[in-house]
Order: sequence, then C-alpha cells, then structure tokens
Amino acid sequence: MKAFFIDIDGTLANDDKVIPKENLKAIKEAQSHGDLVFINTGRAWSRLPYELCEIAEPDGVITSLGATIKYRGETVFTNYTTVDETIMAYRIAKSTGWHMYFDTEYKKYELNPHEGRIDLALSERNTQRGRLLAFQSKNSGDIITGEDYIKEHNIMLSKIVAFPEETGFDQIEKLSGLFIINKAADYYDLSLKSAGKDTAIKFICDRLGIGVSDTVAIGDSENDMSMLKFSGIGAVVKNSSPNAKKCADYISDKTNNEAAVADIIRRFM
Repeated sequence: MKAFFIDIDGTLANDDKVIPKENLKAIKEAQSHGDLVFINTGRAWSRLPYELCEIAEPDGVITSLGATIKYRGETVFTNYTTVDETIMAYRIAKSTGWHMYFDTEYKKYELNPHEGRIDLALSERNTQRGRLLAFQSKNSGDIITGEDYIKEHNIMLSKIVAFPEETGFDQIEKLSGLFIINKAADYYDLSLKSAGKDTAIKFICDRLGIGVSDTVAIGDSENDMSMLKFSGIGAVVKNSSPNAKKCADYISDKTNNEAAVADIIRRFM
C-alpha cells in the first residue's frame, strides 16, 4: 500500500485554481488500488476547493502546513498558537504595515491597515457550498478592532500569509521565534515551527503503521520541500520551483495545467 500526500496550489490545481478532472479520476484509481490519498496543503480548511471536498473525497486532509490533520472525517491532530501568541503576532503584524491573512481552522481574518478601514475583517466558510464568503466590508457591521476581540473569541492561529511592502522586514523577523517564514513568489507563508508538512506525514505514518518508504509526496514549491525530502519518493510537477526540483526523486514532464498529479499517481501506485 502506498500513501500519497499532495499539495494543492501549483500542483493538484491548475493556474485557474481548478482541479483537473483527470487528477480527480487518478485519486479514485489510487484508492481503488488500495492506496491512501492525503491532501497536504498550506491552505486552511476554510479555503479548500469545492471539488476537493465534495468530489475527490481523499482519505485525509492536512491543512495550514501541518497544523491540522483530518483522517476520514475525524480531526486527529491540531496545533495552534495560544491566544497570547495570537495577540503578539497581531501587534507585530500591525507594526509592519503589511497586508496579512490570519488563518484559524474554519475562519480567516484579514489584516489590512493600508485601506485605513479596519484592523481585522472576518471571512467565514459557506458550509452550504464549501466556499468562502466575501470579506466583510466596513459597512457590514462585522468590524473587528483591537485585542479584546481576539481574547473574547479565543482566536488561535494555524498560520499566517503575509504580503510584503518595501519596509517592515525587520518587524516580520520578530515572528521567527514562533513561525517558520517561507518565501513564495509574491508572499510569505508563516507556518508554526511545531507543525510542518513533513511532521504531518510522520504523524500519519505512525498512526496508521505506514512505512515512510511507502509514501509519495507531490509538490511544486519551497513549502513542499520538507515533505519531498522526508517521503519515500518526492515527486514534483514540471512547473515546480528550482529549489523544489532539487529535492525531488522524480520530475514529471507535465505541468499542473496538464494534470501532472495524475501522471505521478499512476506511475507510483
């Protein structure tokens, strides 16, 4: 039995953020073959694609770079900041002047001081369709200000996404004691140091008695590198970053727009 761990953005999904039908078909084929399929993504649970939740039905979903692990519908692992750590991160985030997303498991908060409208705006998952609602506007009545809201609602973060400006880098470095700061093309992924895509795979292997040599990680970017190195086989799509390719045992000749994940699953299942 193999266990596949698949990234979403730039890997499973195409550039339009849609999962090709061939990839969804290959996931079903692997499961019919007796293999397990896990999503291993930087996205929070609230931002998973509709077709993934409702059609693909993976065996498990790892979200927020390893902060939450669900296996066959059951949450088996969570790892968040404390409320005090959230407040500390909030203070630093405000001081940077950067636009940021604060992710919890089911909610997403937007910090956007540039518009001068609010400190945090709440966007919640539409459970009827598995999609996000639009961010609340200033006139919606759902305006969040100050640290009292964080305390009152017991907000614990699974990760932060930060969009840099020309200044504020010295401030963001103050979060490095709590978060691993991963640089992407035009943003930063801040994952908890006590989480990680590789750590999540180890947890699943230990829980289910799967040998690491029987795991296949599929990704495309820097935040996939830990799982590419850790897994028995690290596979990347053709459009992967140079650093991700350096960690790979196999590089597909197809891109995320050409259902590369289907090619990789069928090669190794």
